[in-house]
This record gives sequence, C-alpha cells and structure tokens, in this order.
Amino acid sequence: MGYIELRNVSKRFGKVVALDNLNLSVEKGELLTLLGPSGCGKTTTLRLIAGFMKPDSGEIYIDGKNALSMSIKERKIGIVFQNYALFPNLSVFENVAFGLRARGESERKIRDKVQQLLEMIGIADKASSLPSELSGGQQQRVALARALAIEPKVLLLDEPLSALDAKVRNMLRFEIKRIQRESGVTTIYVTHDQEEALSISDRVAVMNKGRIEQLGAPAEIYLNPSTKFVADFVGVNNFLEAVTWNGETLLWEGYQLKLKTPVGLTPNSKVTVVIRPEDVLLFKLGEIPEEGEENLFRGRVSGKIFLGPITRVAVKVKEKVILSDSISSEKIFSLAEGEEVMVKIDTSKAKVIT
Repeated sequence: MGYIELRNVSKRFGKVVALDNLNLSVEKGELLTLLGPSGCGKTTTLRLIAGFMKPDSGEIYIDGKNALSMSIKERKIGIVFQNYALFPNLSVFENVAFGLRARGESERKIRDKVQQLLEMIGIADKASSLPSELSGGQQQRVALARALAIEPKVLLLDEPLSALDAKVRNMLRFEIKRIQRESGVTTIYVTHDQEEALSISDRVAVMNKGRIEQLGAPAEIYLNPSTKFVADFVGVNNFLEAVTWNGETLLWEGYQLKLKTPVGLTPNSKVTVVIRPEDVLLFKLGEIPEEGEENLFRGRVSGKIFLGPITRVAVKVKEKVILSDSISSEKIFSLAEGEEVMVKIDTSKAKVIT
C-alpha cells in the first residue's frame, strides 16, 4: 500500500464528472505531479485528499488510515495555493510561525523552527519584512515554509508557480525540488505546465476527463506516451496517420515509412506514428545523409520559428506539415520559406499508437 491511496474514487458536480473511478498510489517521500488541462480533475483530487470535500464513492487512505473518517486537522496536511494566501499584516517570521502558535508550541521551538525554515528557503534576511515588501517568488517561498512549519505528513501544492514570471518559475522549480528532498515530506503537485511537471517530479500522472491516462517517471511519460492524448499534451509532437503494410513498413501519404522496431500488427491496420520534432532531420537538396536515404522525403519549408538554442522549422510534405527542431545555426537560418528541402524521419525513436 502506498502512503496515500485513492481507490475507485468518483466525484460529480451536477452532471459534470470531475473524477471517474480514479485509482492512485503515492509512495512515502515521493513528489508526484498531477498534470493535465483545466477541468481534468487535478484540483478536485487535491481537495479530496485534503478533506475539503468528500467523494461520491471510493476510499482514500493516508498512512494506512481511512482518511474519510478523519478531520482536516487529523490528516496533518500542508497546503500551498496559487495565490500564496499570506497574512498581509504579519511579518515573514510571523506568517511562518502562525501554525506553530496555533498549536501552542513554545517560543523557543517556534524561533528555532522558523529560523531553520527561513534559512532552508533562502530568505532568512527577510524575517521582519511584510509580504508586500517581497517579490512574488519570495512570497511563494514564505507560503511553502509556512506549510512545512507544522511538519505535515503530506504537502499539497496547487499550481504554486502559475502567477510568477518565467524566469522566477524556472528558479523556484529547483528550489521546490531541493526543499522537498531536504524535508522528505510526501508531496502532490498540481500543474498544467508540462515542463514544470517533467522537471521536478519523481513520477507524473497525466490526467484527462477525471481519469489517469498514464502514470510513470518523467522520461517515460515524455519518451513513451501510451496514448495519443498523452503524446499530444506532453511536449510537441508530429502525428503521422499511417496504415501498416507489413510488420516493418507503414504506408504514409503514399510513401513507405520503415520502422526500426517491428510493430507486429496485421496488414492494413490504422496506426498513429508519434515523432518528436528533434527526431526529424533536415537536409538541403542534393545532400545525402550519412544514415542513408531510408525514410527521406521531399518537402517545402512553410515556416520557421527561432527559439534560442533551437530553431523550429515547419516543412510541408505533400499535404502534411511536419515540425523539425534543429540546433540554431547559419545553415538553418538560411532556409527560406518556400525552399525545397529533404526531411529524414528517425523512426528508431518513433512511437506507434494503435
């Protein structure tokens, strides 16, 4: 049994099914992220675990105990919301100390614990400051320290970085992961940001329409999506609708697309080939790839986007637009819209979904 267990949990709001027979197990000390679009059931799952609402059916366990028979206080859960919810009239120190004071802890324990947490989150010098005197990133750190101060069994983070700018979000991802490792608290993190989920999680649960589409390590989710929804939601992909010709060759747009690993499907089966843009290589006309001419198709540049380290090029092959990511270089910059190029698809990294 996991440290947190949801068994066949369902929740409706009128005619809307928020959770549909959900099963989830979170290990002790793990950082698991619930990832998915708005309305997929992420926050509902979090609120059920916290005790803010009850499921229509199913069971929830925390540390082997039936959570549905426990009060919110008995669940010993720390929560960090998107809007921080800091007390504006209290200093950073007093915000972090609030839960400890409510428990009646001694002043010495409060002082030592708050100081330890402020040092952990890197703002010990802001102890006497008010929330209004802090940046958004600093306020989020205070909210995290306040949640950890009560030494929760479980930490729930609901879109904690969504209100921050990109640079601060990137920095705080590292900080949240470090703090979670140091504290060892079992953590469930909710986000719709795929990059955020992949960068901080031990495991990721991709949710869709109240169910978990795929649960696994970040690399597994990214490299081996089990459904078209997961492949489409996590990262950027090309989707090639093809028909099997034999176990090793597919027919796509009238071309033969040869696979490195046979799929073992019967002929004339409809499949979707999922290929990341970084696995689509571009060549000028007349260039011969070292890997040979297999899976090499002629196309025409239809667009180009500079993304810093990489440049994303859209190439139209017959009626299908394929995206290719290449390291930004003069060769890629020189490609003009409308120019004919050769597209080589590396099928060794392709995912075939039936």
